[in-house]
Amino acid sequence: MKHIFFIGLLVSTSTFANYETGNTLYAKLISDSGIDRMYSAGVIVGVVDGLDQTRKNGFCFSVPDQVTVGQLSDIVRSFLKDSPSVRHYKAGSLIQAALDKAFPCPSSSSR
Repeated sequence: MKHIFFIGLLVSTSTFANYETGNTLYAKLISDSGIDRMYSAGVIVGVVDGLDQTRKNGFCFSVPDQVTVGQLSDIVRSFLKDSPSVRHYKAGSLIQAALDKAFPCPSSSSR
């Protein structure tokens, strides 16, 4: 039953990345609640699954296969912690910015 709940949570939370703000996502990332942290991980994974290696909103990221969900959460949490002046923007865009900074797409000239 836990697996079904977790899968449902991941599927449903990925669509909320553009309704959440960086403020609400950051609050969930630093929360003591395991449910809040799992929710935020689902939002981040949803953005990665939907946009990895896709140029959108001026951002493009390419996450290596070996990167864990925990690492992705750490990267986004660190970005939001260090950038309080932009936390009012949509979470989806901020996740893209954080991952673009950590894992930028290779430039088209190197292909």
